Amino acid sequence: IRGRLSMTSHVDYYFSVASPWTYLGHERFSKLAERHDLDVSFRPVDFTRVLHASGGLLYQHRSEQRRRYRQVELDRWRHYLDIALTLEPAYYPVDRTPAGLLMVACRHLPQQTRFGLLQAILASIWRDNLDISNWQVLTSLLNNEGPDADAILAETRQPACQHLLERHTDDAIEAGVFGVPSYVLEEEIFWGQDRLDLLARALEAG
Repeated sequence: IRGRLSMTSHVDYYFSVASPWTYLGHERFSKLAERHDLDVSFRPVDFTRVLHASGGLLYQHRSEQRRRYRQVELDRWRHYLDIALTLEPAYYPVDRTPAGLLMVACRHLPQQTRFGLLQAILASIWRDNLDISNWQVLTSLLNNEGPDADAILAETRQPACQHLLERHTDDAIEAGVFGVPSYVLEEEIFWGQDRLDLLARALEAG
């Protein structure tokens, strides 16, 4: 498949560090990226702002019917994909800013390291019932994944990190992104982990 591409394709990966749907699709997207030699821009967003810009609501503000059906869908997908996922994690909703800043601070690390770290963050909340707003939890994840935790944590405190998090959100809104995860290939949005097969087809078509 890789041989069909005349050049490395680029995908903007818009995600929320606390999204169960990002979690359900993340490992599959990582494998897809490796298979197609994708250049991936990791773009954590302020999901509240993205929703407000598009008329959406956070989970806790949705109607009872929508919340209930969302849980049904999560249950279906976790069994279909055979992925361990807690439907009602201990720390959710959660402040997404610390983990979002952490992913921004890791922007210079190798792509596979960033894939691994984001997987660890997502699994922490949806599988392991950990608080991803807790800097001690994030430090432990960094140490487990191998990066220089002290340097990265120092980077998260720099104004540039907050600015980039806001810019990623602005870029998402400008690109027409309204939900996460969204994978943007040549300005074409593929929204949701259930569109990964369609993204793969687009990549195979070159």
